[in-house]
Formats: sequence, C-alpha cells, structure tokens
Amino acid sequence: MRPRVRQETEIGHGICSGCSEFPYVPGSTAHVDPCAAGARVWADEDFRRARPAHEVLPAIVGEAMAAEMLRPRGRPRSAAPKLHLNVRLDADVVRAFKEGGPGWQTRMNDVLKAWVRKRGM
Repeated sequence: MRPRVRQETEIGHGICSGCSEFPYVPGSTAHVDPCAAGARVWADEDFRRARPAHEVLPAIVGEAMAAEMLRPRGRPRSAAPKLHLNVRLDADVVRAFKEGGPGWQTRMNDVLKAWVRKRGM
C-alpha cells in the first residue's frame, strides 16, 4: 500500500474509531457514524470518476436548487480592484485622517487621487 493510501486509511480508521465517543442517537443529526453510513477512504479510481458539482447537482437536486447552491459567495469582484500596499506615513498625517472617523482610508485615497489628477498623471 502506498504511503498516501495507508495514511488515508489510518485517518479513516481514526474517524471511525472515534464514533464510540459520540454515539449515534436515532433521529438526531448531531452525529452520523461514518462507518454506519458506508464511508470509506477514496481510492485513485474514485477521484478519477469524480465529477464537478456543477455537472452532477442539477440532476440530483434540480436546476433551481443547484443554481442556488453553486452561486458565488462573498463580495462581488471589483472591475477595478484596489492594490494592497504597505506604506509608512507620518503619525500626524494618519492621526488627522483617522480623527475624521470611519472611511479614513477612502478619504486618504481620494486626496491622493486628486493630487494625481491635478498633475495630469
């Protein structure tokens, strides 16, 4: 047995051996015994046969539910993303912007943007 498969098998056995610590309670969704559920370590053939969720979910849960499950999460990507930058500024300059309250970084960006535009850059 190759090391990766052996390690995965040991992990799988470790998961199953912990089942007795959290016994299955009928009707409860708090714990599902992976051994009783037929869980096993995936072999290389399982990974070769696996298909992306967007290919198989519509047939399992329907188009609408699949679309909801697969929709992107989080903040939408910006058309003009900001650049992350570490910069050292004088403490009094930063303090002055922070005293204006939330949005101080946006105000600082606006000042710099106005300076760039004024010089035609």
